[in-house]
Amino acid sequence: MTEPAVSPDQDPARDAVVRLAVPATDRIAFGDVLARLARRWWVIAAAVAATMALAAWYTATAPKVYTARMVIAPVGDKGAGALAGRLAQYAQVASLAGLNLRPGQEVTNFDRFVRIVGSAALAERLEARHGLMRRLFAGSWDADSGTWKRPPMGMLGTLRGALLRAFGLPDWTPPSTAQLGRYLRGHVLIKGVLRSAMREMVFEYPDRKFALALLQWVYREGDDYLRAIARQRTERQIAYIQHKLATVTVAEHRQALIEILSAQERGLMMMQVNLPFAVEVVEPPTVSDRPTSPRPLRNLALAAVAGFGIGIVAVFVIDGVRGRRTG
Repeated sequence: MTEPAVSPDQDPARDAVVRLAVPATDRIAFGDVLARLARRWWVIAAAVAATMALAAWYTATAPKVYTARMVIAPVGDKGAGALAGRLAQYAQVASLAGLNLRPGQEVTNFDRFVRIVGSAALAERLEARHGLMRRLFAGSWDADSGTWKRPPMGMLGTLRGALLRAFGLPDWTPPSTAQLGRYLRGHVLIKGVLRSAMREMVFEYPDRKFALALLQWVYREGDDYLRAIARQRTERQIAYIQHKLATVTVAEHRQALIEILSAQERGLMMMQVNLPFAVEVVEPPTVSDRPTSPRPLRNLALAAVAGFGIGIVAVFVIDGVRGRRTG
């Protein structure tokens, strides 16, 4: 008696192994899952409604934030660059005067500007001219007494203060220019633009006018600060070159120092002109007409997705708990 032929797609031994490896209780059909979810649709609907209600509450109560932007770029300096190239041949002689004329070895003023945004030095300048700390740290300022005060502390703030005191650290200190610098470093963002030398400065704040003004202040004060530093450095270099000219007797060296001195004096003269020194504006500061945060539609959409996922998990948890009780 012949045995029935076995199809290549049918392997009794393999099927037996699969049935042993995957218990029947774990092989849940997709239709069963859908039926389970449909049977408890109200759980999913309740979860979605709850998360969307929380998102709507957050959107309605969260502070409205506006975004200010401006695009900046390095000041075009072809004339000075060409002059530096001509003076590079005198680099060895210039070193006698404490000058570095070798191209490519110095950080640009634009690089310095990007770096000083958020520095304590610029923060001190901004505070002295515009009084930013009373505005940015208004919760710690007592206008009646004209002094800084500890802001109200919640439960987490109280616990944090207790931990700091336990380690011998102060639990609160009045705002300082160093803290202002850290605030600016974290909130005035400088982003690249199209892989070019341009940068976009971005600042978000609940007050539209203040957000716009702060970007303008950071730009102007930063540029003026670098101008003042460069002026001081150039004046010291001029004084030193003049001193060296009184002692150098080699004609070639004297001629080189005279040309360097002339270039430094021209540079000092140009610093007196009321024009951008390190940074120029490509796109003037603008601020959004509508709040950029919170975003109602995005928040509601994310809440609906999250609620749907929570609802699905809740359905299986409920079924699991009831299954154990009945079992």
